[in-house]
Amino acid sequence: MKFAEIVRSSPLVRDSFRELPLIDIWWRLILALHGKPVGIDSGSDETKDVLAKGFRFYGLLYASLAFVHAIAIPVILAAGIPDAGYWGALMLGSACYLGMTSTLALSGAANLSLRLHSARAHLIVFFVAVIAYLACFCGVVMAITRGAFPGYDFLILLAVLLFMLLGIASYLIEILYLVLETGTAIDPGRRF
Repeated sequence: MKFAEIVRSSPLVRDSFRELPLIDIWWRLILALHGKPVGIDSGSDETKDVLAKGFRFYGLLYASLAFVHAIAIPVILAAGIPDAGYWGALMLGSACYLGMTSTLALSGAANLSLRLHSARAHLIVFFVAVIAYLACFCGVVMAITRGAFPGYDFLILLAVLLFMLLGIASYLIEILYLVLETGTAIDPGRRF
């Protein structure tokens, strides 16, 4: 059993937008990109352990990205590029933001392993924060690319919109899983 199989297979997640035909088509496309559903016992300890490992991976991934942003600062400053101070400050802010964000995923994964109620809140906020970061990142990349390649506005806009509609939005699968599946299994103040 794999992390992606668990979150994409929930009937509650898969049927979240049935009453909204256009959004449901978009949602079916996102789900199709992640694979077919399989039968999963969402209440089993094995499922929760696989989920905890998957969320820990996300935390380590974004902690690594924070580290990359941090080590980019002296490189940017030493390279003598125009507006190096601005780009260095942007990297510093991004590194701090991603560091705090990854802490949410790591604590959420640890709390999920312990079956603590706070796991859900930490992980939902983590994914919302990652979506916000990636949306901002898309804007920065779009502005830089547009400046570097004038005349390719349509292709740049199309690439960024596709990434936002299909890539960034794929994190909604995890958010919906956390809200819908773990929401039914958690009773405030109790372990799940």
